[in-house]
Amino acid sequence: MYAISPTKIEILTDLIARALAQGYRTVYVEAFEYLMLENGFENTIKFLLNLKDRVVAEGGTLVLVINPEVLNEKQRRIIEREFEEFS
Repeated sequence: MYAISPTKIEILTDLIARALAQGYRTVYVEAFEYLMLENGFENTIKFLLNLKDRVVAEGGTLVLVINPEVLNEKQRRIIEREFEEFS
């Protein structure tokens, strides 16, 4: 387990990519709201889309926990559209 600043998304992405390469297949992301608060919605959604692509490429599973009440309508639609097929 690693402690990483929530503003260091690139480090988190790298660690997850390494874990996937080592054979891990399930990625669990909780507290999206916190990442969004620290990095902004745009950077956080880019992180999630990058993560989704990496997990799918490795045949893995991405579990994403988001409180929809913290999102505005546009943000919620973006997430629903991008992750609809994975619901």
